[in-house]
Amino acid sequence: MRTVIDLESDPSNLWEQLVGTDKLMLIAEGEVVAGFDLQKVDQKKDIKVQGTTIKLTLPPPEILYSRIDNEKSYVYERRTGLLVKPDPTLESRARLLAEQNLVEWAEQRGIYQKAEVSGRAYLENFLRSLGFTDITIEVKKKGI
Repeated sequence: MRTVIDLESDPSNLWEQLVGTDKLMLIAEGEVVAGFDLQKVDQKKDIKVQGTTIKLTLPPPEILYSRIDNEKSYVYERRTGLLVKPDPTLESRARLLAEQNLVEWAEQRGIYQKAEVSGRAYLENFLRSLGFTDITIEVKKKGI
C-alpha cells in the first residue's frame, strides 16, 4: 500500500509566518496485516472437542502489525523557508501519519472481513489435517 503525506511545521512565531516554515512531502509504502490473535483463545471456554467434532470460538480479527517500508519510502520534496531552522521531527511525524493512514485505508477496504475469511479457511484446513471432520468456527464480535 502507498500513501502521500504533506506535512508542514506550524509557524511558532510571527517571524516564521513571514519568512516561511519547514514542510515536506513523504511518499510512503508499507503493509498492514490483520488476523486472529490465537493467544486470546481460552483453551477451556473457546475449544470444545468431542471425537472428530470441534467447535472453536475465536476473538475478533485485529491489526497484528503495520509498518512503513523504509527502503521504498522517501521524502519527495522538502522546503524550508529563508532563515528557518529545519524541524528535526518533521519526517518522523510524517512517517507516523503515513502508518496511521495505511491502517485507516486497510480498515476502510475491509481488512477485518478479509482476515476473518482467510483465517477461517486456514484454520479449517489445519483442523481437517489433524483428523477433525465436523468443524465449527465462530468469531466473537468486536467489543464483546
